[in-house]
Amino acid sequence: KTRHNSTGNDANNSIDFYLWQTTDATTAVGTKHGLSITSAGVGIGTYAPSSKLHLHTNSTSTNQSIQITDGNSGFTASDGFMFTKLATNDAIIANNESANLIFQTGGTERMRITSSGDVTINNNTVVNGTITTSNLNITNLFATTTLLSTHCLCTFTINGECDGRKTV
Repeated sequence: KTRHNSTGNDANNSIDFYLWQTTDATTAVGTKHGLSITSAGVGIGTYAPSSKLHLHTNSTSTNQSIQITDGNSGFTASDGFMFTKLATNDAIIANNESANLIFQTGGTERMRITSSGDVTINNNTVVNGTITTSNLNITNLFATTTLLSTHCLCTFTINGECDGRKTV
């Protein structure tokens, strides 16, 4: 089916695809909306996409995902790479394979989560900021401060208590 705007404005023109359902007559055009192509983009589950690719469901209990697979990953629901918006409004970025998840800006790797769960930032294991965890194992922790021209280990605060500062 197509929708046309007779006012000369191309914004409301589209091609809509419908899916046949078992409740439809065998000779009927499908009645379940599946996809719309408009000048704004492609809408799956929506007549009016608001971006180049827009996925929508009217369900309040269904997760929405974009999944990318290939011949190396397989093609089942538990394969490949996924972006998922949960019905709870949480979001998941998932590499379902035993491989790294790499974040880049400007063509340069900035952060990596390895398949074993280790995190590296700028190809180092140094993390600046607050880490909240029930178990923290720090290895090779060494920093250079240029302000004092000294080498020092960091200051640790555990449960609000200062664990000391060590300088070498």
